[in-house]
Amino acid sequence: MGAEIIFTHHGVLDKYSGDAVMGVFGAFNHKDDDGRQDAVHAVGAAVDMKRQFVPLLAKWTEQWTLYTPQVIEIGLGCGIHTGEALIGNGGTELRDQYTALGPNVNFAQRIESRSLKNQILVSASTQARVKDHFELQDARVINDVKNIPGDFQLFSVVASK
Repeated sequence: MGAEIIFTHHGVLDKYSGDAVMGVFGAFNHKDDDGRQDAVHAVGAAVDMKRQFVPLLAKWTEQWTLYTPQVIEIGLGCGIHTGEALIGNGGTELRDQYTALGPNVNFAQRIESRSLKNQILVSASTQARVKDHFELQDARVINDVKNIPGDFQLFSVVASK
């Protein structure tokens, strides 16, 4: 589900990591609009993933109840940040991988780790780029981001406009 949606929204699949998927938007696209269209594509992909996750979760839950009496609590959480990153093949002589690196990538992951079940969180720099395309609301200010000092406003994506 994740890879196809990322590609549909003009992104590149960076990696799968456990139950997470990382997409990069703007690596191969134009740069003349300050990343606005790339941010719209990224948030659009997250909204599309959330929409497609609901029926998929219902299907999985129906199957899981055949095999476990436990309550299954699974939700889709997304974190999106817009900023520059080092993108390309990285690694060693024995193994390399196309990826994105840098503090903005780390910050996006830190935002994702704060997302609640079925929540899409975006940074202020993403919010500034997508506010004309998506309905957003203040989520919270965080100031305890690992290795990144400061106060950061996060916004929750409510819907497409």
